[in-house]
Amino acid sequence: MTEAGSGDSPGGRVLRLLAPMLGLAIARIRLNHAGALIIDFGMPLSNLDYVRGEWRLAVFNSVWRLQSASTVLVASGDDSVRIDTALQGLRGVELDSMEVDEQLLGASYRFGDKELRVFPVYTGPDDRYDAWTVWNPLRKQIRIGPGARVRIGEEADVQ
Repeated sequence: MTEAGSGDSPGGRVLRLLAPMLGLAIARIRLNHAGALIIDFGMPLSNLDYVRGEWRLAVFNSVWRLQSASTVLVASGDDSVRIDTALQGLRGVELDSMEVDEQLLGASYRFGDKELRVFPVYTGPDDRYDAWTVWNPLRKQIRIGPGARVRIGEEADVQ
């Protein structure tokens, strides 16, 4: 696992690494068995046991909410049926823009008139507690957090 980039801010590095996701549609969105929010973008890629998108976002040690301009539609603490219903409305919608907070690397993803906000909840030194992670088409893992850490490596995918 290596630290990402060295000449720009952590948020700038993240945006640069994730820029190819812009314009890709959500192919699949769900909570996994552990409660992590999993979003697959782009064309499906086959693995031996499952299919995932070209890009995969997994939100682990963070809380999140999906909102419109005027209301919060659903949040990570809501019941799974309500979450699933709200999330399915994003299938097929393209990622329009992203913003990353410079201090804690929280993120905002915009899809049409909806926005997914991600708020990290752990800032300590333990590397096992990523706030969120992205896998690119080459299966490179871009690990965000804890705190303002950005690491890149190759590790197993999350299902």
